[in-house]
Amino acid sequence: MESVYLVYKTDSWHYMSSRVLMQVCISKNKAIEMIKAYCKRYKLAFTQDDLTNLQWYDQTQCSKRSIEFEIEPQEVV
Repeated sequence: MESVYLVYKTDSWHYMSSRVLMQVCISKNKAIEMIKAYCKRYKLAFTQDDLTNLQWYDQTQCSKRSIEFEIEPQEVV
């Protein structure tokens, strides 16, 4: 089975009702690169902690931004 990775931006509490789908990516690395590019485009900080949290937990946590990011893997049937 193949997987896709849904990239969301959320509020700082990761409430489901705040999630906004940003993009569908074909790999987790592409999803992380898309988040980095978004942060760069909008002049938002992207730290090593953000990278580590995305790699291990599929979300950013405790940033000083007003938004956080989540990656949700989904299997394509």
